Amino acid sequence: MQQVRIEAETRDGRGKGAARSLRRAGRLPAVVYGAGDEARPIDIDTRAFRDAIVNEAADRALISLTVNGERLLAIVKEVQQHPVWRDLLHVDFQSIRMDQEITIEAVVDLQGEPVGIAEGGVLENPAHILQIRVLPGNIPDAIVVDVSDWSIGDSIHVSELILPEGVEVLDPPETLVAQVIIPRIIELDEIVPEEEIEGELAEGEEAPEGVDEDAEDGDGDDDDDDDDA
Repeated sequence: MQQVRIEAETRDGRGKGAARSLRRAGRLPAVVYGAGDEARPIDIDTRAFRDAIVNEAADRALISLTVNGERLLAIVKEVQQHPVWRDLLHVDFQSIRMDQEITIEAVVDLQGEPVGIAEGGVLENPAHILQIRVLPGNIPDAIVVDVSDWSIGDSIHVSELILPEGVEVLDPPETLVAQVIIPRIIELDEIVPEEEIEGELAEGEEAPEGVDEDAEDGDGDDDDDDDDA
């Protein structure tokens, strides 16, 4: 996996006011921490980081982070965004070492078109991202699965994956990764129960001739009896 290079500067200001000022200036508040090390507040160029995570998924990228001239190797642990506007608000980096394994996400890349699709099947990929443990130098671009010869009924689980060297998947072995199945046909009565459909049809029918609908509903006016003495 290629490294994403990001320049950073030590950040002095703390608090929401300082963070807002940085963001208005096109800088993104961030922090970098490592095992046993005190967290270091930094800031980075917002546009440069956004461009970097467009080309590489942020939570799967290996970051070459330069802080005031000091080079660190890091991964992104958390990206905070505005809940509505999705603007970048803050980033947490974790510094790492090349000789220590890390836990990171890996994408499952299904390659080819299954022959089962021509037979009327569909390809499902319920586990398209897996948690892996690996040395930083062995982080794969993806876990590749060739599905081109799959027919209807073929599938693969975590325990059956052919993994790159040095990669350990942390998801349970029985986790279903992908499968080719026949699409399930949903019957109308699974969406609306049959008795409700019949009830609606009954309500829409006209009342039999000669029957006063208001009387049936109890809304009709009773005739007044004449009390002749």
